[in-house]
Amino acid sequence: MDDTNPPLHEPSQLLLPLAWALALLAGHVVLGFTREARRQSGRPALARDLAAAALALGSGTFATMALIMSSQPLAYTVGYRAEVLAGAWAAAVAIALVPVGLLAWRPTPGSALLGGAAFGVGATAVQAAMLWAAGLLPGLVWRRDTLLAAALLSALAAGAAGWLSLVGPGRAGRYRRRWRGLAAAVLALALTLGPEMVLSAGDMATQITSAHVGGLSSRTLKLLAAVLVPALLVLLAGALHLGRLGRADDDAVPALRPVRRQRQRQRRRPWWAMRP
Repeated sequence: MDDTNPPLHEPSQLLLPLAWALALLAGHVVLGFTREARRQSGRPALARDLAAAALALGSGTFATMALIMSSQPLAYTVGYRAEVLAGAWAAAVAIALVPVGLLAWRPTPGSALLGGAAFGVGATAVQAAMLWAAGLLPGLVWRRDTLLAAALLSALAAGAAGWLSLVGPGRAGRYRRRWRGLAAAVLALALTLGPEMVLSAGDMATQITSAHVGGLSSRTLKLLAAVLVPALLVLLAGALHLGRLGRADDDAVPALRPVRRQRQRQRRRPWWAMRP
C-alpha cells in the first residue's frame, strides 16, 4: 500500500503474538480435557469434559481468526454482520466436537486422522465465513488452491496434535508431558497458520470498503477475541487443573489398574473365604 492511500489505522503489533499465545492456551486446554474425558466412566462427567474441550477449540478457532483479521492494515473501515459471526462461532464449537469426541471414544491413529480432517475442513469454512461476514466490496474472489492448502495444513496439524497427545508418545511414558506440550504447540500452529492462509485466499487488501460498517465494529470484535475468549480459556484451564489436584497422573499405566484393584480385593478377603 503506497503513501497516497495510507491505512486508516495501524493495528497493534501485539495482535499476532496474542493470537499465538491464545492458540497455545487453547491447545493445552483442548488436549487436557480430551484426556480427562477418556478417564470418565459416567455420562455426565464425559459430556462435561467433551463440552469443555469443544468450547475451547471452537472459541480458539474463532478468536485467532478475529485477531489475525484485525491485524491487517487496511485503507477502509470494516464492519461485520453480528449474526453471521455468532453462527460461525457456534459452528466452530460444533465442529470441534468431532475430533475431541473421536479421540475420547477411541484413541487410535485413524481417529486422529479422521478428526483432523473434519477439523481442517470445518475450521477453514468457519474462517472463510468470518471473512465473508465483513461484506467486503467490490467482492471477494477466492483462491481455491490456497483455501484447499489451508484446510490440508489445518487437518494435518490437528491430526498430528491428537496423535502426539493421545495416541503416540504423549499417551504414556516418562516424557509424556513434553510430548503433550509439543502437541499443544502443533495444534496452535493449525489455529494460526490456517487463518493466515484463508486471509491470503480472500485478500482483504484488494477491497475498497465494507458493506456492514454500521454493524458490529472491528473494535468490538477485537475486544471479544482479545479479552473475552482468553478469560474463558483461563477459566477452563483453571477448572482442568483443579480437577487434577489430589489425583495421581497414572494414565501411563492404565492396564495395571484392574490388576492392582483385583489384588487389593484378594488381600482383603478373610482366611476362611479362601479356597485351598
